[in-house]
Amino acid sequence: MTAFTDGMENEILQRYLKNTTAWTPVATTYLGLATAASDSSFTEIATGSYQRKDATWGTVASGSVSLSGTHTFITATANWGTIHNVGMFSASTSGNQYFWGQLTADVIINSGDTFEFASAAVSVTLN
Repeated sequence: MTAFTDGMENEILQRYLKNTTAWTPVATTYLGLATAASDSSFTEIATGSYQRKDATWGTVASGSVSLSGTHTFITATANWGTIHNVGMFSASTSGNQYFWGQLTADVIINSGDTFEFASAAVSVTLN
């Protein structure tokens, strides 16, 4: 993934530099797919039985962590369109968005298609 959301950046700064925000770990994070994204917007799929996928992460090392194992989304029951982005969220619906990034190649998801990320296909790196 390529970017923290503005909300995540503010949370980190408040917590670690100002110590004014209580840090509550999230038990499960979820991957979401979008047709477009920016620092302030994430156009998540909203049709065809789409739902976020719970994520399992590997070991954190050298400021980076990647998905552990294959992560398969539910089969589309309608066209989802062209997927450009992936995001990470604190809940299966709504919740806070922490990161987002662009896929290395756009993917068109039509009805009957199943989308998946291979192990280590998504990683979060802090530079």
